Amino acid sequence: MDDRGLFYDLGTQGRTQPWRNPAEAGWVTAIRSVNGILAEQAPDPTGRQPCHSCTSNTPNSWWRVDLGAKRLFTPTRYTLRHSNHPTCVDDRLQSWRLEGCWADGSDGRWRTLDE
Repeated sequence: MDDRGLFYDLGTQGRTQPWRNPAEAGWVTAIRSVNGILAEQAPDPTGRQPCHSCTSNTPNSWWRVDLGAKRLFTPTRYTLRHSNHPTCVDDRLQSWRLEGCWADGSDGRWRTLDE
């Protein structure tokens, strides 16, 4: 894992503190869909440790990281990771869409940034 990304910067409080998972510290909220509908806390995408973490294998499954109302972020690139464990063949990332929404809720619409 590199030390140049958004979650690293948040997790070190601008490189002033030892790294902590920003979702576990409560600085961002990370959730995922369960069975395509319900949501549960899931700090894995903001972490730095390898782990087995996935949504159910259903259409329209999702992960969401809420940066909070006082943060605005415009990504220029991003990294996705997934398990490479032999028992996780069905859980491997096969398709995705990166979306963003204005934090102030000015129109409440999600916009596709990359797919």
